[in-house]
Amino acid sequence: MSKIKIFMVIVMILVLLGFVSCAANEEENIDESIVLTVDINPSVKLSIDSDQMVVAYKALNADAKTMILDDIIGIDAVLAIEMIITKAKNAGFINDEDLEEDFVLVTSVPMKDNSEEVDNLGQRIKTRINESDEMKSVNVAMIKATKVELRKAEGKKIPVGLYIIKGSIATEEGSISVKEYFSKAENAEKFKQKGEIIEKSQEKRIEQVERFLNRAESQGYDVNSFRSRLNQTDIDLKSLAKEIREMIKIEKKSNGNPLNNGNNKGKGKGN
Repeated sequence: MSKIKIFMVIVMILVLLGFVSCAANEEENIDESIVLTVDINPSVKLSIDSDQMVVAYKALNADAKTMILDDIIGIDAVLAIEMIITKAKNAGFINDEDLEEDFVLVTSVPMKDNSEEVDNLGQRIKTRINESDEMKSVNVAMIKATKVELRKAEGKKIPVGLYIIKGSIATEEGSISVKEYFSKAENAEKFKQKGEIIEKSQEKRIEQVERFLNRAESQGYDVNSFRSRLNQTDIDLKSLAKEIREMIKIEKKSNGNPLNNGNNKGKGKGN
């Protein structure tokens, strides 16, 4: 090999090492005070600095990779969670029109000795849930994890919040989704032993049931009995929504009357 070729090879190696070193330094320079994971079925990991701003994010599954998330960099962590919920709705992973229970799992992981900071962020998230129409319309499950639990959950490719509760969660088809887990009442109760669930507001439940009944009535379904029950002050709206879904399911099978479920965008496994 000529001296020129040897020189060029050395230059290329040095340039490559420089890129690797810069990338490593960039990662080390991230002020990662807290990690937040937001799991719907799109699962997103947020790196939060000591000012509770998003300094980096990572799409943890294929659904998350379909969403444009670059605009959450540099914004407040609480607002970032709200934006992810909005993006998930726009992408069809959350459907306000189908009367099914949608869950957003938010797991906070202190990366330093900063439990008080994590608690403060959790309180700010709860406050925002009460203020935001977007966040009131879903059930938000919140839990704290450790760095060790985060690494183990990432290795198993399951939401860390569910890993804490159940360890290795899997079905024959693959890892269970947040929606599948919380669809069982006993799982939700088990979660509450270590975490907290801020349920969808009654106001939003009523709005969603009314929209669903209006659409069902326009397509020929008799929903008068459900309307009268909706006006009762002591009505269990979750039970009522379940009854309505069951009624629609039975009538669709018997007469083939298709009820448009609102948001028809592809969901993949989805929430």
